[in-house]
Order: sequence, then C-alpha cells, then structure tokens
Amino acid sequence: MDVGKPQPENGRKLKLSAINVPPDGGWGLVVVAAAHVSLLLSIGSLTAFGPFINKLKDYFDDTTSSVAGISGTAIFVTYAIGPIASALNNKIGCRLVVFIGGLVASIGLVLSFLATTTIHLYFTYGIISGIGYGLAMTPTMAITASYFKRYYALANGIVFTGVGIGWIALPPLYQTGIQVFGWRGSILILAAVTSNICVCACVFRPPPMRIVSVSKNSLMDIDNDVQLYTTDPLLEHARDTKKIYQKINDTSIKNSNRCCQFMTGIFNPKLFRDPLFLLQMLVFFIFGLGFYPTILLLVPRAVSYGIPYPWPTVVLTAWGVTSVIGRATHGMIVDRKILTSWQAAGLALIVCGLLNIFSFPATTFLGLAILYSVFGFANGVQHPIAVVAIKDFVGVSKFPEALGFCNMCLGISGLIGPPVAGSVYDITGNYYNSYLFAGCLLFAGGVLELVGPICLHKFYGIIPDCKQNVIETANETDNNKTKVVADADQDFDDSV
Repeated sequence: MDVGKPQPENGRKLKLSAINVPPDGGWGLVVVAAAHVSLLLSIGSLTAFGPFINKLKDYFDDTTSSVAGISGTAIFVTYAIGPIASALNNKIGCRLVVFIGGLVASIGLVLSFLATTTIHLYFTYGIISGIGYGLAMTPTMAITASYFKRYYALANGIVFTGVGIGWIALPPLYQTGIQVFGWRGSILILAAVTSNICVCACVFRPPPMRIVSVSKNSLMDIDNDVQLYTTDPLLEHARDTKKIYQKINDTSIKNSNRCCQFMTGIFNPKLFRDPLFLLQMLVFFIFGLGFYPTILLLVPRAVSYGIPYPWPTVVLTAWGVTSVIGRATHGMIVDRKILTSWQAAGLALIVCGLLNIFSFPATTFLGLAILYSVFGFANGVQHPIAVVAIKDFVGVSKFPEALGFCNMCLGISGLIGPPVAGSVYDITGNYYNSYLFAGCLLFAGGVLELVGPICLHKFYGIIPDCKQNVIETANETDNNKTKVVADADQDFDDSV
C-alpha cells in the first residue's frame, strides 16, 4: 500500500496520520436510516411511557409522582451515562457500544416483566434499561457527524425524526398492548422490539479515513495542534486503520487526546473552559426540567378531563406527527442561513414555554390535540437543532464529549422534573399547575439560549467555534494570497 512520501516544508519533519473525512453520502445514508430506527426504539420508547403511568398507579396503588419517577429515573440514567458512552465510543467503536446498549435495555425490560413493586421497576426499567438506552443513544447521535459535514443539519433532522415516529406509533401500541395483554405482556413485547437496536448497530461501521501528512506546531488545531500540508487520498474504515498504523507505525502521530487513559477520555478539561459549552449544558438542564413532565403527563392530563380512551393517546400521536415534520424540516433553517442554530433553538423553546403557560383553556380532546400539535412542531425543531448548536459551539473534534455532558444534564433534569411536576399535581389536584411549572422553565431556557451567546460575545468577545473557523479560514486565505504575490514578486526580481 503506497501512502506517498510526505515532503518537508520549511525544514520541518512531516509525519503521517489518519483523519476522518465525512463523505456526505454513500454508506452514510444507511447509517442515517439505522440511527433513525435506533432513536425511535430508545428515546422514542423512553418518552412514550405515558400510557403505563395510570395503569401502574392503579396496579401498585401508588402516587402519580412515584410512578412518574420510574420514567424519570430511566431518563436520568439514559442521559447521565452520556459521557461514559462517548468515552466507550472513542475506545471500542460505535457499533459495539450501541449493540451492547440494545442488549442491556432488552434485558432490563424482561426483568421489568417480573416486577412486583414500583421499587423493582425503578431498578429494572429505570436503571438497567436506562443504562442500555444511554449506551445506544449518544453514539447513535454522534456517528452522523462523522458521515456528514455539508448536509449534517439535514441528516441530523432525519435521524431525530425517529423520536417523533416513536411518539406517533408507540403510545397507541402500548395502550392496545396494555388492554389486550396487560402491562406485563406489553413490557415483554417492548423488550423484543427494543432488541432491534442491536440490528441497527450492525450497520454502524466506522467512517472513512484519509492518510495525511502533518507537521506539529502549526496554526490549525486538530485535537493535537497539527496542520495538514499534503494529502494522499486513501479511504479506509476506522477499524481498518489499525492495519495502516502497523505499516506506517514509524511515521504516525500519536494523538494524546485519543490515546489517553479511559477516564481522561470521559472528562475533557478544555470543554469546561468554554463558556458557550457551559451555557449549553445549563440550557439542556432547564429544557429537561420542563419538557419531560410535559410529555409524560399529557395522557394522564387528558384522562383527568374525562376524555375516554383511546383519544388521550391520540393527542400524543398528534404531537408525534407534527414533531416529525419539525425534525425533518429544521435543517432548512440552518442550511439556508435563515437563523443560526442557537437562535432557532431558543425561539422554538420560547414557543414551547408559552404554549404550556397558556394551555389552561384546553380541556377537550380537540383543544389538547391542536395545542400540542403546535408544541410538537416547535419541539421537533428545537431538540435536534440544539444538538447542531453544540457542534457549532465546540467544533466537531469535541462534539461527542460535549454531547455526552449535555445529555447528562438532560438526564439529571429528567430525574427531577417528572416527580416534581407529579408532586405539584398531587398537592393541587390540577394538571395545569404542573404544566404552568414546566412552561415557565421552558420559556426561561429559550430566553437563555437566545440571549446567552449574544451577551458572551458582546461583553467577553467569545465567538462560537463555527464562526471562529470562518474567520480563521478567511485569514488563512488572505495570508495565502499575500504569500503568492510575494513569491511572484521574488520570481520577477530573480528573472531581472
């Protein structure tokens, strides 16, 4: 295998390394389809737990807050394990991590079939299945960025429509399963369906790589401060690069961020010196506090208004339909540069908050269906575009770790939000008060997302990574033009 001979520049020794080259298509289309299904069966299933709440509350004679806490625990564990899932993704690869996650989630659901108390469900569904969902979720989100660059927002939107499809398809299936097979039988069927995450994992082969010539101590920052000078195209898969490294072992750069110890891979100190990343963590935390009570208590709220089955689950299905539309079309907002990713996410979050705050007149099926169809569209735009905002804030190289920590914040708020909102209902006896609590939080999170980056730029001069790259590229282009002119002048002088 001929990888070419690197040419030194300015007396500096060039070495070889392998970098990811997003193909913007090809096998990436298969990866997007599999990631779509994987999120449908993980996050879509996790947040469509509403039909189980009333049944479990009656079966175990427990409170709404206690039963809602089961789902809240699962959400917390799913997202809190994000940094570990990201580190495992870097260590052993996306395919294996997602496969293990699907297997663990299925085992937790099978054990939930045997539960005799809500405490058992906290352990089997909340912790074990939560760990499985978490291992499957974060690498599934991150792998899309490895296959797409130019069309990343569009590809990410297609992947996240899986969550909306889950909200459309799963609540009616859960409700029908509960009525026909009981909640235990429905949980067992869910375990079998969840095992298909393992099938999705099998197509998550590593992204293509390219062998490049590099030199240290340059201006471009690629994880270890290396500058690309000459390229010798050689597209291979990341797992195959082990063979490449064996052949070019004497000339390859050991990337300290990639070859550090496992625990160092979980915690990247550079991230926590980035105010924009810290801002995004806070926004994700506030978003989770308001979002999860909204979706988990929607079916019980409809039932409390005397709406007969199956119409309460149809409200959630209407939410899912419009959410799919929002998730599928959000990429056009960013790709066409109508708004920046964080501006679109902030405005959508403000809309969600206002809809919850002013939802008190909606006490009929039609009113709830219309209101939360609009909510579903706004949320469908907000959630995936918030992930794009993370990438824009920190850059592609730090994106998996940043996504893991933001998901961890989402998980912590998912643990707190549903029980607190359920307690508000237990105290007041009115679900609207729970939704008022959630709406105020969503509104506050939207304002913070919208105004935070502006304030950081105005008072501290902080620029998101995506904008910084544009500035650096423009400066580099200007420097190259100056160098070409200088070389031309020198050639002219030599000829004279």
